Amino acid sequence: VPLHSPCGSYHAYIYVGSPPQKKTLIVDTGSHFMAFPCEPCLSCGKHTSPYFDPELSKSDATSSCSKCEWTGLSTCNGNQCQLT
Repeated sequence: VPLHSPCGSYHAYIYVGSPPQKKTLIVDTGSHFMAFPCEPCLSCGKHTSPYFDPELSKSDATSSCSKCEWTGLSTCNGNQCQLT
């Protein structure tokens, strides 16, 4: 994956969903997690790319609470696994 350094941090461009939506990720070398904001998040702040819109993706799937695998980093909200 090519890395870009437009403003003091390294970024990677990925495509998510079907059809693909281009997202810009900050490369965090201190973590093995990758995340980007999704609609309808109201408190995710400003980002380089627009929020991922699951309504535009045929391949989007929500993980149920039984599949929350990130102990201490995820919570269950309305039977949906969410990164905290």
